[in-house]
Amino acid sequence: MVQIKVLPYDPSKFSHWEATTEVSLFPFRKETFITTPNKAKTLLGWKPIHNVEDDLAAEVAVYQAKGGFDKAWGSDELRWDEELVQSLASV
Repeated sequence: MVQIKVLPYDPSKFSHWEATTEVSLFPFRKETFITTPNKAKTLLGWKPIHNVEDDLAAEVAVYQAKGGFDKAWGSDELRWDEELVQSLASV
């Protein structure tokens, strides 16, 4: 199984915002975006059947099986990832 580590990031420390549109940056957001299922649990009796760790691991495994990790990333994508990871050091 693929091990996944979910890392939060501080969008104020990511310099790429100025050069793009909001759509091209999905799923990253400049603003804090928080949502919970609490209302659905309370009002509807909803219970989750998935958890993010298992679902992410499954998606990464599918991506890997399709050769996703074999493709070279461009220098921009790598730089953006490095900026995001570096911004985590101060969190």
